[in-house]
Amino acid sequence: MAIVDKQTLKGFFEQGDIPTQGQYFNFIDSTFNLAETSAQVLQGTISASSGDFEFLNLRKAFLPGLGVGSDGTDGMKIGTNFIIGSTLSISGSFTTIGGGVITDSIELNGTTITSTGEEINFLDGVLSNVKEAYDTVENVSQGNIRFTELDNGTDDLALTNLTVTGKPTFAGLTLSKVSKAGIGNFGDTVNAGVGQSITFTLSGIPTIPSKAAGITKKSLPTFISASDCGVDSTIFVTCTTHELSATAFGNASAAALATSGFFISLANESLEDFDAGAANFSAVIL
Repeated sequence: MAIVDKQTLKGFFEQGDIPTQGQYFNFIDSTFNLAETSAQVLQGTISASSGDFEFLNLRKAFLPGLGVGSDGTDGMKIGTNFIIGSTLSISGSFTTIGGGVITDSIELNGTTITSTGEEINFLDGVLSNVKEAYDTVENVSQGNIRFTELDNGTDDLALTNLTVTGKPTFAGLTLSKVSKAGIGNFGDTVNAGVGQSITFTLSGIPTIPSKAAGITKKSLPTFISASDCGVDSTIFVTCTTHELSATAFGNASAAALATSGFFISLANESLEDFDAGAANFSAVIL
């Protein structure tokens, strides 16, 4: 049997007509029957100019072929509210005119929409390149940070390549030290090893008069060999065992250019003569 339009059906029942069995079948097949199946197929254009278009008793409403055609006649248009009792599944376009869709579940191209209304409203005004927004940030290795985009693309940032135009500030800074196992002799070359934060010990330091003696005197220089020391480095040296001040200098001298390092000389800041003969030192090279 065939599904025909209303005008054709009216032609079966004009005055004096005796409809055939087939025409009755066409009439029945062309009508909408909720009791026949839980899923109804609606084809063509459905228009409601006022009031509510209700599908409260349907498990699903399948609306095939509802895309807007080039002539603008194809599509489903609702004047106010379209109320769905369960699931709305649309394979083409769906347009509301001055109204909205009221439903508990929406499925687009086989995917159920799980976002809440508040979450969807939050996207209002979001730029089209939202995929570049970052979803997670993680430390993938020492000094390397990874930013994961919403589309699962990644951008990695290596802190070793980080440059700034301003001056960074630090609440605290800790540098690990390389301790020398051996003891260097005062006046000789002391190998302090590799690193920008080092410790070393000097032995054979001669007696250095106290402040109370009124004699301003610094010791002869000792060369500290440090591979991380450069021509433009700034060196801070502290004596950790006695009241000795240490002055670092000469990292651009000919001796330092031949063997990376710097010289130090010592002064006694105590009221007592220094005669211990040995002292420990900590140095930072910047």
